[in-house]
Amino acid sequence: VVKEWAKQLSELRTCASGIGKNGVATIIGEIGIPFDLNEKSAYRDGDWSVQVAAMESTMQALDMALLSATLWNYTPDNSNARGDLWNDEDLSIFSRDQQKDEGCVYSGGRALSAIVRPLLFRTAGDACHDGDGGDDDSRRDGDDDNGAGDYEDGGDNGGGGGGDDDGGDDDGNGNGDDDDDDIVVVVVVVRVP
Repeated sequence: VVKEWAKQLSELRTCASGIGKNGVATIIGEIGIPFDLNEKSAYRDGDWSVQVAAMESTMQALDMALLSATLWNYTPDNSNARGDLWNDEDLSIFSRDQQKDEGCVYSGGRALSAIVRPLLFRTAGDACHDGDGGDDDSRRDGDDDNGAGDYEDGGDNGGGGGGDDDGGDDDGNGNGDDDDDDIVVVVVVVRVP
């Protein structure tokens, strides 16, 4: 199911890549899950596993499709009885009814183990699929006007720094090389209670 969903999301990205000379960026808006699944049983028994699985599937499909999204939604006055106070929806990742410790930023959060994810700040090269999430067109080969150069042939990867061959340390890592292939990964690990 997740692979099929990722494939469908990838089709949206593919459509956007055909708009204009260089395509347009794609962001999926208002994606989320209803938290009142199974007739609101989680509100009574505290078992959020169905909601966590649904949210995890959502997030995995986005990751596989190499897409960003805005998570719908955060409603600060959400309650189990009234939901988001809009059209009988209950999509908020927070509810006062689940909040046990007002001093804890995570208290009241729902399905946070699926939502709180590692964050990649910077990397060299281009994202590519492993074959499970969509087409092979997500890889850029060749220099184009948007700054994404041909990484395999040493072109500027859009991260700045590269491009001249004066033998200096143009990638800024202090090791004396001029390669733009250094990968900097910052992972934010958050323990969710």
